[in-house]
Amino acid sequence: MHRFRALIVAALPVLAACSLGERFLVPSPAWVAEPSALGLAFDDVELATGSDTTVHGWFLPSADSDGRTVVLCHGNAANISFYHPYYRFLHDAGFHVFLFDYRGYGRSRGELSVDALLTDTEAALRYVFARPDVDGGKVMLFGMSLGAIVALHAAAEHPELAGLVIENASSPHALLQRAAGGFLTFWAELLALPGSLEPVDNAARHRGPALFVCGAWDPQLLEHLDAAAAHAGPTANWVQPETGHAPAGLLRHDGEYQDSIVRFLRGCADGRAPRLEAMAGAVGAGTVDVAVLRRNLGDEPLPVEIALVGDRGDTVFARRWLHGEREVFSLPVTEPPRFVAAWPYARTNGDAQATTWEPMPGPLKQAADTLPILRSLAAMAIGEAEPLRPARSFVRSLAWHEREHGPLPALAAAELVPELVTVGRVLAGSDAADDRLLARDMLRRAVAAEPADARLHYWPASRYVVGFAHGAEVAAARALLQSLGD
Repeated sequence: MHRFRALIVAALPVLAACSLGERFLVPSPAWVAEPSALGLAFDDVELATGSDTTVHGWFLPSADSDGRTVVLCHGNAANISFYHPYYRFLHDAGFHVFLFDYRGYGRSRGELSVDALLTDTEAALRYVFARPDVDGGKVMLFGMSLGAIVALHAAAEHPELAGLVIENASSPHALLQRAAGGFLTFWAELLALPGSLEPVDNAARHRGPALFVCGAWDPQLLEHLDAAAAHAGPTANWVQPETGHAPAGLLRHDGEYQDSIVRFLRGCADGRAPRLEAMAGAVGAGTVDVAVLRRNLGDEPLPVEIALVGDRGDTVFARRWLHGEREVFSLPVTEPPRFVAAWPYARTNGDAQATTWEPMPGPLKQAADTLPILRSLAAMAIGEAEPLRPARSFVRSLAWHEREHGPLPALAAAELVPELVTVGRVLAGSDAADDRLLARDMLRRAVAAEPADARLHYWPASRYVVGFAHGAEVAAARALLQSLGD
């Protein structure tokens, strides 16, 4: 028995390392695109962190920054080449942007290491603070998923940072518990996890302004909100409806998402971080009183979305107009909320004379709501005995969407290429001249939807799509058009 125990103890460091290497750090081997593909100037940076380890990154200078700088800490199954949707809107808004890879990710050299996540981020910050074009009082961190864990640790060590954006912060300890299970969990944590990695602990040590962002459908929502609740500094808290893990916020809240992040970061750089403070009060008779207080958000009527999050992560939203500096709203509930969060929206339908309001969806969300319908119709056109009927319904549904919302955004049109070709092929086989005209239209759309640079295509759904994978379908559309005499 003693020998068995000795074998288990001897194996624990290996088991712990395997748990982290296989379950925690999973870099993608893909390399997507550099800023030059978007026409952006950048400094290619390589920082030596040891005899055979480096941190590789990109610094994108902005002539409009006034020294304001955002350091991006990326997520797990990616590298900096995936992040053009983020650094582009930050750079366009007038920030210097620095993004970097941890060792073992992208072009940074060295072995994967949880400890290195922290030391490599420290090296990145030293580089940024040392640049003459950076105002040391206007440096901010933006971390997503794994990067959120890393950014919270770095922010707790750097009180001079002007602000912090944390998106989808989960608990490494909870991850190990799910991966290891049983009595090994304690030893795996003890032997494998570096100290001060837990978001709750680091949030409690950070006293600067921070924005916590998480989708209501994210499986780690409660872990994220635990960190937000522990945060010692001024806290903005945005729970996003109909949204999963990052980068889903870019899809479900496009326009609103970018505006919100930029507004918060600009406020941090100016020393006036905008936020709403929400506090749950008395609960009774199926209602809860929620007090909402505005900070650095002007004095005009403000559309506010309040999230009530239960013990199981179930979330109920209420939308109200905030007319004063502080108001108390009585909201219906079935159980006392565990967390309460509130966020101001900029893009809304309705006006302050009404009690409630509706968000103004961006074009990507509108397209995301329509694409499943179109895809179902295209699938029916393949599988049904009378394929022309669903093919024609596809064309009518697409026309309805464009009458109501305008043309599909380029990203959505590129995602729809296989369905456009499928429907075009079905209609091309009809004996009716009108169907063949519609076929030409669908096939031309497919050809026109091909991105000029396939690397820059993305679709920020829960399963993040990077790169354009439908070149064969575009080639088929061209061939069909030629056969139709087009």
